[in-house]
Amino acid sequence: LAALTRPAAQTGSGPRSHISARTRKGIELIPIDQVIYFIADHKYVTLRHEGGEVLLDEPLKALEDEFGQRFVRIHRNALVARDRIERLQRTPLGHFQLFLRGLNGDALIVSRRHVAGVRKMMQQL
Repeated sequence: LAALTRPAAQTGSGPRSHISARTRKGIELIPIDQVIYFIADHKYVTLRHEGGEVLLDEPLKALEDEFGQRFVRIHRNALVARDRIERLQRTPLGHFQLFLRGLNGDALIVSRRHVAGVRKMMQQL
């Protein structure tokens, strides 16, 4: 259990296969394959996965450094799983939103600063 939850920087063996989160049930291990997105809000990061949401105590930047191959930044406070991306769509107001598999039609806002990078990444998928 300890080996699965230890950050990669401490083990030197690459990114973790699971993320641990303290919940009211105890410590939950969430497989990284099931993660849909990470959204930062002040001190905590919300991890949305196939089974719901949990709060993490890790900074978004540390998660991006460790899992950057699997996730793409779409906003200063958001990372999404590359393999969950369905489409990028412009809203009537000119903003961009990203639709992800597993969100039942909900979309996340892509900041203007990150739109070009998201488009480029989507063309390479």
